[in-house]
Amino acid sequence: MLTLVAFFAVAAAIPSGYVDDVSCGSCHTTIVQTYQHVAMSKSFYRPRQSDAIEDFTKLPFRHARSGDVMDLRWRNGRLLFRRWRVDASGKPVHLFEQPVDWILGSGHHARTYLYQTPNGELYQLPLAWYTQTKEWGMAPGFDRPDHEGVLRRARAECLFCHNAYADLPKNAVTGYWQLRAPRERSRAASACPSRWSPRSSARAIQTCWMQSARGSSARSSTPSLATDGQCWTVF
Repeated sequence: MLTLVAFFAVAAAIPSGYVDDVSCGSCHTTIVQTYQHVAMSKSFYRPRQSDAIEDFTKLPFRHARSGDVMDLRWRNGRLLFRRWRVDASGKPVHLFEQPVDWILGSGHHARTYLYQTPNGELYQLPLAWYTQTKEWGMAPGFDRPDHEGVLRRARAECLFCHNAYADLPKNAVTGYWQLRAPRERSRAASACPSRWSPRSSARAIQTCWMQSARGSSARSSTPSLATDGQCWTVF
């Protein structure tokens, strides 16, 4: 599995050959404006205390299957993750603390938390907030005695859907430029998704939510590529 090295803090232009969100907004103003209120536009962002939807009074969370005890608290303007075990005398041992650098998920259904290493790698933390039940729990895939702890890497396949390609401008919101046709065809019918053929539309959807059995990567999002329909979800 590939480790995603994040470049989110480095300002960068939209990749050469692709159309940015502003260009789409010149024709589809209403769609661009309303998109800012849907879940996908808020699926990856920095922790902000003003955006908190979690009930921190229900923490710490005790995971019976692993023995881990976990907590999230705001400290000096930063969201801090803490994990420890409890020894035979009831005292906390093996304390681990790590600031949260990113939140994954809009919060409509759930939120999970990531931290970023000095060399840019992203790792997922095991604790999650589930909005519909208003409860804390283990993030998907962590509810087992031998879970990966704080060492699960956030892969490019995850971030492609929840954000976009790794070389985004600083403070960029999630956009759909990664599914658009290259700029050299921007005046052609293929540049506007509403004018794509059913096969091209299926290919774009497949790229975002599925992967081809032929092994196409998350970056092979040119709408003109054909799909044979042999796909499986990556979630």
